[in-house]
Amino acid sequence: MDPPEQHTFIAESGVPGQRRRKVRLACNPCRARKTGCDGRKPVCTACTLRGWEGKCGWQDTVMPSSSAL
Repeated sequence: MDPPEQHTFIAESGVPGQRRRKVRLACNPCRARKTGCDGRKPVCTACTLRGWEGKCGWQDTVMPSSSAL
């Protein structure tokens, strides 16, 4: 029996794409909209593009990572 094939997503340019980097904690507006947050502080890029500099903020408490459970 043949081994299972490894599938890799390749962009149209023929170069494998980079994996998305996960942010430990998204800002509150990005969490509410369930959109991508780059975690840049004091204001993330998504909030800057939307003109939400005054709304961008993070929770005071950080939940433990899933590996700590």
